Amino acid sequence: MRNKAVLKQIIAYLSDQSIDIRIRMLYFLEYASFGVCLIGTIFMILLKQPIKAMVPNVVLFIISLIGLYFSNVKKKYDVSTLIMIIGCANIAVPWMFFSAGGNDSGMHMWFLFSVVVTCMMANGKVRFFMSAITIIEDVICVCIGQLFPDAVDPLVGENAAFIDKLQSFAIACVCLVIMLSIYIITYDNQSKKLEAQSIELKNMMLTDVLTGMFNRHAYYEEINYYKNCDKTGDLVLVAMDVNGLKKINDMLGHASGDDYIIAAAKVINKAMGQ
Repeated sequence: MRNKAVLKQIIAYLSDQSIDIRIRMLYFLEYASFGVCLIGTIFMILLKQPIKAMVPNVVLFIISLIGLYFSNVKKKYDVSTLIMIIGCANIAVPWMFFSAGGNDSGMHMWFLFSVVVTCMMANGKVRFFMSAITIIEDVICVCIGQLFPDAVDPLVGENAAFIDKLQSFAIACVCLVIMLSIYIITYDNQSKKLEAQSIELKNMMLTDVLTGMFNRHAYYEEINYYKNCDKTGDLVLVAMDVNGLKKINDMLGHASGDDYIIAAAKVINKAMGQ
């Protein structure tokens, strides 16, 4: 039952469009880290890698747990985001590079993934600063792995490097597709909402609240349209007013005056049509 509740929570945060996009991405990243740690550890065991190579997975698991605590319990999303970015992109992933084969492994895909995640999760100046640090750190790791191969623990086994690259590529691609899908779906939904709100606001701006007919602003728009139009055809402008409105307001009250205006609008609308 507990697992079902957690799964429902994950699906809710990924699908609820009212939740901020970065909060949804944060929850996905935290829960995805658990899956990555589990899959990575299983592959390490199957490939008979040393325990030292599995330590970064444990570190990433602990970082994800701390981030989830701050986001799910404390509701401090900015703190949780920084924990995930620094912990994953700047601690766990570089550590994995040196303990899991270096340039001969699939860590280049994880470096790319960490940069993309940093750009997606951070905001404003923090995005630029953290992305720059992540890129510089990744480049330094690659150079150290090339210039000082003794600093890197190689993967054990004939096909270990290939399987590790395949695993890293598959997991990173799946995570990127899901994250980009969340961004694209959110963007499309927000665009549709903004378009609908824009139409609604324009209708409100051009419509009289009391009668539901076009107001003075709509009148001026029409006049300007015909002034700037080369071919207007036959155009008739009719001006009229409602007699005795002030008297009705003074004697019977403004509510009756409103009823009088509504009735007049219905008569005009019936006589003139569209």
